[in-house]
Amino acid sequence: MTSVFLLTRRALYGGWDWLEAGFVGVWLGLSSRRMLYAIDEAHYRRAGRYHTIEHNLRGWFDWEEQPAREWFTDRKCVAVLGAGAGREVIALARMGQRARGFECNPALVDLGNRLLAQETADCSIELLPREQAPDGSYDAVIIGWSAYMLIPGRELRVALLRQLHAILPDRAPLLLSFFTRAGSERRFRRIARIGSAIRLLMGRSAVEPGDDLVPNYVHWFTREEIEAELRDGGFEPADFAPQHAGPTASGWAVGLRSSVLHSDPVIAGAAGAVQ
Repeated sequence: MTSVFLLTRRALYGGWDWLEAGFVGVWLGLSSRRMLYAIDEAHYRRAGRYHTIEHNLRGWFDWEEQPAREWFTDRKCVAVLGAGAGREVIALARMGQRARGFECNPALVDLGNRLLAQETADCSIELLPREQAPDGSYDAVIIGWSAYMLIPGRELRVALLRQLHAILPDRAPLLLSFFTRAGSERRFRRIARIGSAIRLLMGRSAVEPGDDLVPNYVHWFTREEIEAELRDGGFEPADFAPQHAGPTASGWAVGLRSSVLHSDPVIAGAAGAVQ
C-alpha cells in the first residue's frame, strides 16, 4: 500500500494541479496515522543524505544561525527532538553547549553517536518514540529541522508542546521550523475538502487546511497558526521568520515558556490528531 502511494505520488507531483490536489486529498482521507508513519519512514529510508557524514557535520543552515546564536548560546543543556543523526546536536556542541538529542530512528541514533564520539563535548543522542518529550529537565528545546510539521494533527502537536512545557523553566526558548504557505490556499482548501469528506464517512477527524503529502505528511503553516499552537502549548511567541527559497530553507518560530498553562487549550474548530 505504501509503495503504491509513493509511485503514484511521484508520477503526479508537479502535474495537473487539480488532479494532484485530489490525489493528495483522497490519500489523506484514507490514511490512518499508522499509514502516514509508514509513508514517512519509507521516505526517509530513501532520502539518503540524512545518513551521510557530510550532512550531519555541516553545522547550522543559514537560516538557523540567527535563532541559534540569539536564543541558545547561554543555555546549560539543550534538548533536540527529531535529532536525526545529530546535525543540530553537533552544531550546539561546537558552540560549547551541552546537548541531548532524541530520535525515533535507531539507525540514525547509532550514526549520530558515532559522530559525536569524535566531538569533545558532553552530548549524546537517545532513542525516543515519536511525539514524546524526554524525561528530565532542560534549559531550552530545539525541535529538529522541520520535524514539527511532520506531526499529523494540531491536537498531537499542541500535546507535544504541553509536554515540553513541563520540562522547561520559565522563559526558556523553544525553536520550531516548518514550511510556510502563501499563495496556495485554493490547493490546500481543495485537499482539505476532499480529505475531510472521506474521513467524515470513516468517523475520523477532519483534514486541516495546510495538510499535504510531499510525499510524506507535512503541515504548511501560516504565522497565525504557528503562534496559536505555541500559545495553546504554553509558549509566548517571541520571534518568527517566513520560509525563503533554497533546498534547506524553512520558516521558523521561537516561543518562550510561559508561567501560565491553560488547563483547556482553545482548539475549537481545529482538526484533532489523525487516527
